[in-house]
Amino acid sequence: MLWGSIEKATGLKPWLIVYAILWPPVAYFFNNWMISLGRWWLFPAIVPLPVIWILGLFYGLEKISPRFKLSQQEMTLFIIINFLTAGSWWIMSGLHYWTLVPIVNWNYAMFIHGKIVDPYKDVFLKKIPSYLAPNDIDQLNAFYYGGTFDWGVWLPSMVFWMVFVIALYTGNYFWGFFLRKPLIEEERLPFPGSGPGTMWLSMYYRGKEKRELFDFSKIITKVFWIGFVLGCIVSSPIIINAFLPSPWVWYIQGWTFDWTPFTESLLPGALLGGYFYVTDVFIAQWIPLDVLASSVIWWLVGGVIYQTIAARTGLVPWTPGMTASQLTQFAWDVGPFKWMLFDNFMTFALGIYIAIKLRRHIINIIKAGLGIDKSLPSHEEGVPYSLITIGGIVTLVIIIVMMMAGGAYAPFAIVAPIFYILIYWGWTRAVGEQHFYPFDTYNGLAFDIGTVLGGWGGRPDPAAFNSIMMWTALWGPGSRMAATTMHHQFLSWKLGFQMKTLARGILTVGLIVVVSNAVFAYLEWPWWYTTVGGYSSARSIEYHIWTLPNPWSLTYGVPTGRYAPEATVENWIYVFAGLAFLFVVYWLRAKFTWFFFNPVGMMMLCYWWWPTWLTAFIIKFVVFKIGGARLHEKYILPLSAGFLAGFGALVILAAWAMFFTLALPEFLARTSMP
Repeated sequence: MLWGSIEKATGLKPWLIVYAILWPPVAYFFNNWMISLGRWWLFPAIVPLPVIWILGLFYGLEKISPRFKLSQQEMTLFIIINFLTAGSWWIMSGLHYWTLVPIVNWNYAMFIHGKIVDPYKDVFLKKIPSYLAPNDIDQLNAFYYGGTFDWGVWLPSMVFWMVFVIALYTGNYFWGFFLRKPLIEEERLPFPGSGPGTMWLSMYYRGKEKRELFDFSKIITKVFWIGFVLGCIVSSPIIINAFLPSPWVWYIQGWTFDWTPFTESLLPGALLGGYFYVTDVFIAQWIPLDVLASSVIWWLVGGVIYQTIAARTGLVPWTPGMTASQLTQFAWDVGPFKWMLFDNFMTFALGIYIAIKLRRHIINIIKAGLGIDKSLPSHEEGVPYSLITIGGIVTLVIIIVMMMAGGAYAPFAIVAPIFYILIYWGWTRAVGEQHFYPFDTYNGLAFDIGTVLGGWGGRPDPAAFNSIMMWTALWGPGSRMAATTMHHQFLSWKLGFQMKTLARGILTVGLIVVVSNAVFAYLEWPWWYTTVGGYSSARSIEYHIWTLPNPWSLTYGVPTGRYAPEATVENWIYVFAGLAFLFVVYWLRAKFTWFFFNPVGMMMLCYWWWPTWLTAFIIKFVVFKIGGARLHEKYILPLSAGFLAGFGALVILAAWAMFFTLALPEFLARTSMP
C-alpha cells in the first residue's frame, strides 16, 4: 500500500461507535483499582495497551484472517479512542499519565473532601449546596471511612457534575475547533506530542507487500527497533519497582543535579541545577529547533544572567550555600523580575493574541454556523459549522448557568468561561510547537477579574468563595494531562490529519468518549470508595487535596507569593507585557528571516527542565549541521519513536504485575471484610 495514494476518509464504522461507548467505562473501572488500591504514582493504569502492542496484535490477527485488517482511518480512530481514555503521554510513549481516572478529582472531589476535613468543612457545609456535594454527615463519613452507600443522597450531585463535565469537555471540542484549520492545515504546526504516535502508525501502513514497521530489510525499521530495545532497557527500573515496596526509581530514566555549590563563587544566584529526563529528550526531537534554542537562551537570560546580576547587586536576597531548589524562588516569587512567572502569564497573553490574530476566521465560522452569511463555507471536513457554533454557544450557556447554580457571582460566571477558553487557546497554540506548558498561576487572575466586576474586594475575600471554587472546578490543574482537554484534543486532530482521517470521524468518537466516560465516572467514583473501605484508606490521586489550599487562601486564608495582595498589579503587568512582547516578537519573526527566537520556547521552560531541552537542542543541532533534516528524519526520528515505544511497552508489564499482586488482592480483602 502506497502512503501517498491514500485518500481522506472518516474511517467511522459501527463497531468503533460501540467501542467508543463501552470501552471508556471499562478502562476507567479497572484503572481505578490501580489508582486507589495500587500505587498510582508508579503504575497508573493497566489498559489500554500501548500503541505498539495494539499494532503488533492486529498485525498478528490479520495474518490469521483478513477480517482483522483495519483501514488506515479505522486504526487511527481506534487509537484516538484509546488515547482519550489513557492520557496525553500515551500517544507519545505508551505511558498512561494518570488517564481519565482523576477526572472527578479536580471538581466533584474537592467539594466532597471540603465537607469532611478541617479547616474547610464548616464553610463548605454552610456554603456549598447539597447538589454539589451531599450534606449528609453519615454518608460523607461512609465515603471517607467506608460504609453503606445511599444512592438517593448522592445522585443529585452526581448528575450535576456529570452534566457540568460533559458540557465542559464537549465545549472544549467546539471551542477548540475554531483553531483546527489555522493551526493544523494552514500553519502546519508540528504538535510534537503527536509525533511518535504518527510515526508508529505511518510505519505500520507504509510498504507495498509488507508493513514497514515489521520489514527488517529497511534501514528505518532496524533503527526503530534498536531504539525500542534501548527504551526497554531504560524503563527496566520501573519493572524492578513492581516488586519492591519503594517509590519510583529514577536513575537511568532521569535524575536531578545541582551544580550551584561549584558555581556560586563565579555565578552567585545562577540557576545551575535541574532535571534531566531521558524520554523528553527523545520527544523533543519533534520540537522545532528554534523552540529548543529559545528555551535554552531564555534559561541563560533569566536563570543565569539575570539571577547572577540580581544576586550580586542585592536585588534578590541571595546568600552563600543556597541550593538550586531555593534559587527557583527568584524565578517565581522574589525579586524585581520573576521571569518564570512572566512565562506562565504569557500563555494567557498568547490566547488573547490568537483571538486577535484569528478573529476574522472565528467570526466567519460563527456567521456560517448561524446562517448569517450563506456565501461562506458551511463545513470543514464533514463537520458542519452550525454544529460547532451552536454547540459552542449551548455548552457555554450551560457552564455559565451551572457556575451560577454553584453560587458564583453572575457577572463572574459569564466572564470566567471566556477567560478559560483564552487560556486553553494559549495552551493549544503552545502545544502546537512543544508539549510542555505552565498551568498553575491563573486562580489569582480569576480572583482579580471578580474584583473588577464588583463581586468582592481585594485578596483575600470570603465573598469570592463559591465563585473561586466553581472556577477551580472549571479548569483544575489535573485537567492539564487529560487527552480530552482542548490542547491535547489537538494531538488527535494532528494525528488524524497526518493519517488522512477526516475531522468528522474524530469529532464523533471524541464526543462519544467524553459523554460515556463522564456518565460512568461520576456514578462510580463515590460508590467505589465507600464500598472498598473509604477514601481515607485508599492510595488515591489527591488533586483535590493538593488544589484546595489555593482557592482557600484567596478566600478564607492568607494568600502568599504570586497570590498575595501586593502581587496583583505585578501579575497583570506581566500579562499585558507578555501580550506586547508576543506582538513584537511575532512581527520580528515575520519581518526578518534571521530572527529565530520563538516565545513558545519560553513557555515550556519549567525551571527544572532546562538540561533536558539543552541536550535535545545539542543533538538536533549537531545532526542538522552534519546531514541536514534528511539525516534527522532517517535516523533520529525513528530511533526516538522506537525508544519511546519500547519505554511504554515494557512499563505496562509492571502495571499488570502490580494489579495482580497488590490491587486485586487488596480489593478482595476489603470487600470480603465483615
